[in-house]
Amino acid sequence: SRSRQEFVKQAREAQDRARIYIEYMAAAQRVLEDAAEYRRQEISPRWMANYDLMYAQIVAYQARVFEYGASLEAFPLPCSDSVGNKEQPALVVSAITSVYRADGTS
Repeated sequence: SRSRQEFVKQAREAQDRARIYIEYMAAAQRVLEDAAEYRRQEISPRWMANYDLMYAQIVAYQARVFEYGASLEAFPLPCSDSVGNKEQPALVVSAITSVYRADGTS
C-alpha cells in the first residue's frame, strides 16, 4: 500500500502470520528431533536421507520466515521531515521481532 498507516497495518498482520508459522515450524522441528533416535536406527539410506531433508527444510523455512519478518520490521517508510517537509526514510518499529528466535521460543 502507498499509505503509511495501511502499510504498517499490513506489515503487522504479515508479521503475526509469520510468528504463527514460525511457532508451527518450531513444533515440527521438535517432533523431528524427538524422532532422531529412529533415524539413527534406520538401515535404509533412502529413509535416512528423507529424515535429513525434512529436518533441513524445517530449519531453512524457519530462517526464511525469520528474515521475512525482520525485513518487514526494517522496511523504510517515507515520513515528513519537520524542516522543509522533505521525505526521510523511517523504520517500522515494533517488539514483534523479539518473538523470532532460532530455537522457536519467545
